[in-house]
Amino acid sequence: MHRLPLGLQFEIAKLDEAKEGSLIQVVDPAIPPEKKSFPKRSLIVIAAAFAGLIVGVGLALAQAGMGNLKSNSETNAKLLYLERILYWRAHPAD
Repeated sequence: MHRLPLGLQFEIAKLDEAKEGSLIQVVDPAIPPEKKSFPKRSLIVIAAAFAGLIVGVGLALAQAGMGNLKSNSETNAKLLYLERILYWRAHPAD
């Protein structure tokens, strides 16, 4: 059995494909919509900015609150104890 070179096989495949014609037929061309659909991009940007502001303020308040708690020596000792217990539960094999 004689094998054809790869370039020749490629050319034959291209010719066969050209003979078959297009398998996809466009029935109706795409028409752009007259009115944009919801949700509007500006509304999404405003909502995301507001959510980011709320999360940022919340994190800043939490960080300031933890700083105040750690400044008290008694509360700081309790926080360290809680941190050790939580670490031990998360990593029992360590």
